[in-house]
This record gives sequence, C-alpha cells and structure tokens, in this order.
Amino acid sequence: MFVERPNNAVHCLDTATGLAEQVANSRRDFEEMSRTAPDLVDEWFLPPLVERLHAAGKKPTLGECYGFTILPAFAEGKFDVENMFVVPVREQFVGMADIHRRLSELSDGSRVRLKVVD
Repeated sequence: MFVERPNNAVHCLDTATGLAEQVANSRRDFEEMSRTAPDLVDEWFLPPLVERLHAAGKKPTLGECYGFTILPAFAEGKFDVENMFVVPVREQFVGMADIHRRLSELSDGSRVRLKVVD
C-alpha cells in the first residue's frame, strides 16, 4: 500500500513484513518513477507473481487483496502462489496491524506461536 504523507512524501507500507519506507519525495516523483523505472514497478507490484496468482484462480475483486498463510515476516513465509490467498482488504489491514504490533515487541529470532480464532 502506498501512502502520501502530510509532507507530500510517498511511503510504501508492506503489510507482509510490517515495514514502511519512503519511496518518493512527492506524488509527482512517484508517478514519474512508476513510468520510467520498470525495475521499481516490478519490485512494488510484483506483476509476474500476480500473473501466477491469476492463473491459479486467485483474483481479488473490489475491496479485496492478497493475504498470506505464513507471513513473510517469518522465515517460512514466502511470496508464492501456494502461500497466498484472496482476503477482504479491511480484514487484511486490521489483522496485519495487530500481528505486526505484537511482533514489534519481540526481539529478532524470537519463537512465535499464532492461534487463529474465528
């Protein structure tokens, strides 16, 4: 997800890892980079992975996005078709915010057990 901050800088929030980083000084710069830097477009939007997800029948509609069975924040989590599924955007962002908030309180390498409750 990309966010334009009050100072006009554009940041990328990676819900898979919980990390945010500035990617452009302004929306104009971001749009220019999107047109002229195909390597960044590939890094940000992962078009080959999206093509494979679509081929596997995993096609989000309005209000949906991709989620992970095992988050890439964990060593076992991968950006691959088998580890990804379609999920409502709200569920993804609220759930990931809670998980990453809890993970941020742990030191790197800590063992974690997640319990999913409906």
